[in-house]
Amino acid sequence: MLTSAKARGCLFWNGESGAVSLSSSFMAGPVSPLMRLMWLFSTGKPTTSFFFDQRGCGESKPSAAALSEEETRTINTPFNIIEDIEKLRELRFEKVNVAGGSWGSTLALLYAIKHPDRVASLQLWSLYLGTKEETDNLFADQTEDPDFPFVAAWERFIAMVPRHERGDGRDGRVNPRNVLEYYRRMVNSPDEAVARRFSEEYAIYEFTLCAPDDPGRIEADVRSDANAISAARIELLYLSNDIFVPDNYILDNINKLTGITITTAQGLKDRCTLIKFAHKFEEKLGRQCVIPVENAGHLRNDKKMAAVLKENMSRAPVPGEF
Repeated sequence: MLTSAKARGCLFWNGESGAVSLSSSFMAGPVSPLMRLMWLFSTGKPTTSFFFDQRGCGESKPSAAALSEEETRTINTPFNIIEDIEKLRELRFEKVNVAGGSWGSTLALLYAIKHPDRVASLQLWSLYLGTKEETDNLFADQTEDPDFPFVAAWERFIAMVPRHERGDGRDGRVNPRNVLEYYRRMVNSPDEAVARRFSEEYAIYEFTLCAPDDPGRIEADVRSDANAISAARIELLYLSNDIFVPDNYILDNINKLTGITITTAQGLKDRCTLIKFAHKFEEKLGRQCVIPVENAGHLRNDKKMAAVLKENMSRAPVPGEF
């Protein structure tokens, strides 16, 4: 049970699943019980823990799978989520360390921009700034890049989109926004079988770009995910609306992060959130913050990434140092 006394703690955001956590800690999701335990043990520190699922995800009601896009749009934007987190922080903590990966890194940065006086440090990974350029990268045909390792996965992903729906992009290839829009429409199909099929294909491609340690598990994990439709609907709604914030919002407000210790670990195998965008953030920040991780992909539980994150968290400020 929470008391009215406030403490200094840590705020952890795990955006690989749309998740956020505050610690002495809470998480938003969808987040499985196993993921919660893995995260708590990975910090190496005792915590008082609170868990919650992001609006529309996991056990949060109503589920995005049961809502129209317009209904979701009115209650589920980043700033809604940030204020949810802030209300929970106010219950217990004066100041927090904030950690987040992928979408969680976006939320962590937006939270720090809105409430910089509440943030002691930012411990990030697989940085996503929410820019149009990053989103286009996810849906672009990268097969002419000799270093792109997922040609077969792209061909499977784009085969779901009729040729007349693909548009004309750079160099005569597909228009990434057309591909995004088509998948968005299909995951919102009133035919649940169609919505499920496109949600799963989208997730399979996205997780392939993440380059996990065990790619052979991707398809089985996605097929067994009861939240596949709701997750795809929320994610594609956000992406098609440029996450409901102006382009380059984080970079344009980076001055509000002055004085906050920041690190971001970036897996060099990750094709979902490319390290070049983290370097752009670092350059605008004006100080070193990017930690390249050899032989790691996008996900927090990659062995190489997990080791770096544990080390980063062990160096985060502790109560008394904030």
